[in-house]
Amino acid sequence: MEKRVTDVWGVPTFMKVVIKRISGVRYVVAPYEADAQLGFLARNGHVDAVITEDSDIMLFGCTRVVFKLDRDGTGQEVDLREVFSRRNDELDMRGMNEDDLMTLCALSGCDYLPSVHGMGLKKAYRMVSRHKEATAEDLESGQV
Repeated sequence: MEKRVTDVWGVPTFMKVVIKRISGVRYVVAPYEADAQLGFLARNGHVDAVITEDSDIMLFGCTRVVFKLDRDGTGQEVDLREVFSRRNDELDMRGMNEDDLMTLCALSGCDYLPSVHGMGLKKAYRMVSRHKEATAEDLESGQV
């Protein structure tokens, strides 16, 4: 894990900082995990998109994310606004919002919580879709 965090494409982090300074690129170095910091920057309009390998970043309010960016500048862009408005045969997220996504991820497991036993992404999606207004108390009491 440490290698992945500090070494991307064989260039140590301190060298990337030097290259950015020389190039005049604006950058921020996070003291540890950058998820919350990037979420703050995205929610407040300080960045257009976030580049990462970790999909949990969307839970912090990063609505436009580029995944798997390679040296040629090719990557996969995900815009949550489109995800919430487009029909998808597997998981139709139309009508959902960021809170629903957080619930979905919390149930199916993410970096911050283990998954609920026997709960995969599709099952969590069905639960969130059917019980959008349910509260934690409803779940604990078995009403849902």
